[in-house]
Amino acid sequence: MANALLGVRLPPPLSEQVETISKAEGYTSTQEFVREALRDRVKEYYRQQALRELDRLAGSLKGKRVKALSRAQRDKIALAITGKR
Repeated sequence: MANALLGVRLPPPLSEQVETISKAEGYTSTQEFVREALRDRVKEYYRQQALRELDRLAGSLKGKRVKALSRAQRDKIALAITGKR
């Protein structure tokens, strides 16, 4: 499957920041940096969805004898569900 082409216009200050960070972090291009930033954001979106689902499920257990999950436990479960951090 061919990659989709997206055109994005950035205000000059943001464009300059992207270039600066790209170079500082050793990316071969700003496009590589933007692709990774988008992948990270998509992963975070699905992680948050999994955490919201856990909260919803935990809410359905209110009034029952269940130990609350810690943030670390929730993150571990979200990782297991989504396969992503």
